[in-house]
Amino acid sequence: MRRLERRVVIFFSLKAGARPKPLYVGKAARQTIIKEAFNHRNTRNVAKELNKQKGILHIWTITPVGKGCAPINEIKEIEKEIIKRAFTQNQNLINVQNIAKKRKWAIRGVLQAKLGPRPAATKGFRKMVGIAD
Repeated sequence: MRRLERRVVIFFSLKAGARPKPLYVGKAARQTIIKEAFNHRNTRNVAKELNKQKGILHIWTITPVGKGCAPINEIKEIEKEIIKRAFTQNQNLINVQNIAKKRKWAIRGVLQAKLGPRPAATKGFRKMVGIAD
């Protein structure tokens, strides 16, 4: 039972095709995995998604590597990162906290640029500010 009391990030996905679709990302930092994953709000929201599209529900738990309980701040950071990445795959993610609103502006060749070759100057700028190509 101790494993169920660990601090983790919980990730629900729906496999209806070739690739699972992210549905929900949350953390069990102050309560058990079972209480967080299957609380009333989460079960209701996931059930709504399952009613829209049939498939197989997958439940993942993610925790940092190491012995003992992970610090809450690490769990929060992992949750934020997983939400950001899941949101790129499903803009209808159940929880979208910590997701920045879509910008109404762009920097050509740097942020929200259209696909295609980038000028050498923007490649250098992107590298300098740490935006991966």
